[in-house]
Amino acid sequence: MAVTARPRPRAFACRHALALLAALILWADVASAEAGDASLVVAADRWCPYNCEPGSDRPGYLIDVLREVFEPLGIAVHYRVMPWKRALYETERGRIDAALGAVAGDRGNNIIGREPLGVNETVLVVRRGQALEYWRPQDLTGLTIGVVADYSYDSEGPLDSYLAKRRAAEAGVYVVRRQEPLASLLAMLTSDRIDVFPENRYVVVHALSRLGYADDVKLLETGVADSVYIAFTPDKRGRRHLELLDRGVRQLRASGRLRAIMARYGIHQDL
Repeated sequence: MAVTARPRPRAFACRHALALLAALILWADVASAEAGDASLVVAADRWCPYNCEPGSDRPGYLIDVLREVFEPLGIAVHYRVMPWKRALYETERGRIDAALGAVAGDRGNNIIGREPLGVNETVLVVRRGQALEYWRPQDLTGLTIGVVADYSYDSEGPLDSYLAKRRAAEAGVYVVRRQEPLASLLAMLTSDRIDVFPENRYVVVHALSRLGYADDVKLLETGVADSVYIAFTPDKRGRRHLELLDRGVRQLRASGRLRAIMARYGIHQDL
């Protein structure tokens, strides 16, 4: 006796078809990013070792990570140097693809992923031998402070709030807007023009070695730390790039390659 297969309920077939269609759309979206985008343009001001000198053999570990993720997909990574605020603006407008070294509280309207690419630990830089104990921002009262224009030091937390109030009152805060702000701040500190300035630990350690100030200053902990990301344009293209980066970073972490890239720049962190 022949047995006739029962047709599946129409509702089940419809749901199955919709799920399949959604999967195909997602696959096509990622595939178009992998195959269709010829380049990825990223920018920031120099913040070595995160992003350093374009065209050098060590352009910064964020650049190395981007190239490890995107170049095997046929997407070339192009790195430019520009002021931080402009990098955020150009990314928001879609004129470039991403701003390097963003934190959650300092990324404009751009989007960040789920996979952090480092830790932004803020320290205070003072002259060696200078007597200063730091527990809270108010401990800086009476000191002349140097800051970099448009930088956030604790994602709009107590330190940023304190600095903003002192700047508004024109009370002893020097704002540096030059192309090499850290070199300017170190020169001002060691010539007694300022008393202290905040900065990322790894950035200042790298600069002290490169500029020859290692014996002249010391670092004080603030207890402030935040995750470092790459911020992408808030549109469909940016979301595709972000998905590819998150996926690639997970693979680099699992293989141990991420740790090796960071160690090449003297950074030893478990992310």
